[in-house]
Amino acid sequence: MIPFKGKIRMKQYIKNTPKKWGIKVFTRADVTGLDYDFEVYTAKGTVPNERGPDPVDRCRWSKEKKEYVEVDRPHIVKVYNNNMGGVDLADMFAALYRIELRPRRWYLRILYYLIDLLLVNGWLLYHHHLTQKQEKKYMPFLDFRTQVADALIKVG
Repeated sequence: MIPFKGKIRMKQYIKNTPKKWGIKVFTRADVTGLDYDFEVYTAKGTVPNERGPDPVDRCRWSKEKKEYVEVDRPHIVKVYNNNMGGVDLADMFAALYRIELRPRRWYLRILYYLIDLLLVNGWLLYHHHLTQKQEKKYMPFLDFRTQVADALIKVG
């Protein structure tokens, strides 16, 4: 959710979230929080409503009956349940030092969200690289953002 309270048809209300009003974004991320793709929710039809993929396995819990029974479950649901949490992790990192400019233009909010997303991805890739090289250096996320900002200021 990109926080936004202005007038726009794409604005959504989601209760039980810290920022209840805003622009809804569907994000795909891995377990570590690295975002691979995102799509801004525009209206009905943004995400195609397709039937579950062919591979199906059996699980034992039914929400309707609230008891253990044999029910069909698409394989993708099992994979999701085993690997969920990456989107929440990426959102947490982005919310730590969110760009707090509050422009009236909705597209600027999406641009700022994209910049935050890119910084989180860059920081996570930096840490993956250090892990692969087996180096013990650690750079906090705020220091990483500051160094990126300094480098961009020096360039132009």
